[in-house]
Amino acid sequence: MSIAMLERNVNKFLSGQISSKKFIKMTSFNQTTKNEAKKIINKSDKILRKNNIK
Repeated sequence: MSIAMLERNVNKFLSGQISSKKFIKMTSFNQTTKNEAKKIINKSDKILRKNNIK
């Protein structure tokens, strides 16, 4: 995956155009990185829900 493509995916995710699950699927990480990304996204989803942002 190119840096430009990753950047576009991150921007779409941050702007709310794609869900965190779709972001993980679209972003081809190796398995370890994918697991770390899931942990970070789950943590951020919890914070957003707690603050009623999402």
